[in-house]
Amino acid sequence: MKMNNLFDKLFEVSDTADSLDKFLNENMQTVNEFYNSNYACILLSKNSIEKFILLKNTIITQLDFSKSYAKSFVLILLDFCERFNFIARHHEFVQFLPNTIYLLTAAYKRLCNFCIPDLKLIQNLSIGSI
Repeated sequence: MKMNNLFDKLFEVSDTADSLDKFLNENMQTVNEFYNSNYACILLSKNSIEKFILLKNTIITQLDFSKSYAKSFVLILLDFCERFNFIARHHEFVQFLPNTIYLLTAAYKRLCNFCIPDLKLIQNLSIGSI
């Protein structure tokens, strides 16, 4: 699979949380390679990434976050939201994620402080371990 087609493929296979989970379990190395590729390569997939997050967010939020690859995948998506300034997408997406995903990185803390106006909520969320 070409890396610039990764999110198109993810979109195709993600009809259910189970199908997305299966794909991630079998292809997390490819997802990580894409995430670690150069910015120009990732930028080519910006529209596909946004489409995936926008239209598959309910499926994404149904993943089993006790699995490390599911947590990693969501953190990658949140990083893409920050990189590409998908602020509206981020807010829609993050409100459905379990507390264990919140506040895991310094960059994510900044993004939460910027995007979520209820700072008391942020302070009360528990930090999960990866």
